[in-house]
Amino acid sequence: MKIIMIAVLALFLSACGSNPSVKYSFPDAPSKLMTKPAALQTVLPKEQLAAIKLDDANASGIQLSTVTKVITNNYTTCNLYQEQIFGLQNWITEQKKLNP
Repeated sequence: MKIIMIAVLALFLSACGSNPSVKYSFPDAPSKLMTKPAALQTVLPKEQLAAIKLDDANASGIQLSTVTKVITNNYTTCNLYQEQIFGLQNWITEQKKLNP
């Protein structure tokens, strides 16, 4: 009788140590939430920006209207990607609720 109990106990313990055969896969995110971000604009190419002397206020030759336009475009781009990130975060939260 002891041998049977030991065999049953060994069988139960060996079953507990195995990995479950069920594998969960996280669903793919919608493609509109996974687009690659656009690069932000610069006023001048990097090579020209590096050549500007910081001690001379007129050395750059860049107009204030150009700087303002670039800054405005970059803020617009950042705000669009902020909305995309919020959408992705909401989608992930919903998926976690549906698939705990």
